[in-house]
Amino acid sequence: MNLFRVGTIIGIEKNLDLMSISVEFLEKAVKVSKKGKEKAEALNNLGNALSAWAELIEGKEPEEARKKYEKAIECYDKVLKINPNDTEAWNNKGNALNKLGRYKEAVESKGKAAFLLCLEGRTDFAFEIFKEVYDKRLNIPICYECGVALASLLYLRNEEYDEIVADCNRNKDKICSSAKIVLKYLIDGEIEGEIEVRDEKDAVFKVLLGKLTEME
Repeated sequence: MNLFRVGTIIGIEKNLDLMSISVEFLEKAVKVSKKGKEKAEALNNLGNALSAWAELIEGKEPEEARKKYEKAIECYDKVLKINPNDTEAWNNKGNALNKLGRYKEAVESKGKAAFLLCLEGRTDFAFEIFKEVYDKRLNIPICYECGVALASLLYLRNEEYDEIVADCNRNKDKICSSAKIVLKYLIDGEIEGEIEVRDEKDAVFKVLLGKLTEME
């Protein structure tokens, strides 16, 4: 057998041993952690460890990897019950769902993370996730809503956005009313209606529209 492959196998086995110890430790940490932020952090760490373990074995043990991704998602769901606005659990949950091939659920989760991140002012991180979700092209509302947000940020950066706007406009019947208002402004500079804030998407589009109009 190739010496490099032998070394790789040995390395993987060592990593698996370490991963097993890490997960066992984190499971205990979840049990003894206090409620609230401390519990959420412990659960998120456990979910991340399970996802890393799953990724390590998915080529060799796909069924076992699937179980670990599902267990990781359970951890992230518990985090979100504690804090529904946890941007990290939403993003991490989306990554795990994507690994399981549950693509629509994955982009919904990651899109939620992106809009919440944008509200927190972490626009660089949000920008990357908006792009990731839009580029999936799943022909569902969240992909085009992220596309409108992405185009808005590109406009604010003085970067090319016309192609994204045209694509989102062709699918404007799928997006929320606040996204339609921003899309309309990106197309012809006209504002039709007022954005009513009901959720994080509306809040982000209201902020973006304000920034867009300030550039006039």
